[in-house]
Amino acid sequence: TQDKKIAALTQENRKGCVLLVNKWDKAKGIAVPEYVSAVHREVPFMDHCPIVCVSAQNGFNVRQSVMAIDHVAAQTVATLSTGLLNRVIGTACNRVQAPPVGGRRLKEFYLTQVGKAPLTIQLFVNDPELVKPAFREYLVRELRAGFGLEGAPVV
Repeated sequence: TQDKKIAALTQENRKGCVLLVNKWDKAKGIAVPEYVSAVHREVPFMDHCPIVCVSAQNGFNVRQSVMAIDHVAAQTVATLSTGLLNRVIGTACNRVQAPPVGGRRLKEFYLTQVGKAPLTIQLFVNDPELVKPAFREYLVRELRAGFGLEGAPVV
């Protein structure tokens, strides 16, 4: 419960995050992929964060954890080109269209990055009221996938 609260705080405060699972040397009878799946089931709002299983006692995956932290830190201050942003989101919007609201359809004009740490993207549309939270989350997932933004906050 405490870990979930801390995880929620990282999201609320828009911080980059790597989930480290310590004492992996004590884990018996469970494979890393199984454990990662279990973590994603427990904290699905953190499914974009890399998970690294480590052992501080014997040094297992400590270097991997530092590499993951460096990667996430770099992603939080990345500069994304407007052209690539528009291609990624254009493809996403062609694949899945926002549901109509009151008979009106969302039209995406373009988007651009307006900030770093957290990465802040501004999307220009015909009517912001037509962008529902589920569609916004879909677009963020597509940005993460398109640019490798694992663990980085995206607004």
